[in-house]
Amino acid sequence: MSKRKKLLKKFLERPVGLTFAEIQVLLFSVGFNLESVSGSHHKFYHSYLKKSFTIPIHHGDCKNSYKIYILKFITSNNIHIIYSL
Repeated sequence: MSKRKKLLKKFLERPVGLTFAEIQVLLFSVGFNLESVSGSHHKFYHSYLKKSFTIPIHHGDCKNSYKIYILKFITSNNIHIIYSL
């Protein structure tokens, strides 16, 4: 199993256990691009779905509520299946 698959599995099981750096790697691997950074706010965009969201980062991490939002976004749009890592 590749590192990205392990990371996705870990994220799907327990999203609050990941750091922002790991989440960023995961987002890049499922087709997101970092559209812009304005201060502490990182805006990610998915070109296939034409959707974006912003994650505020403080002290090198984001709040657990954003991690859960990302999880719901990825699973509801079946991104993890489309980009079978």
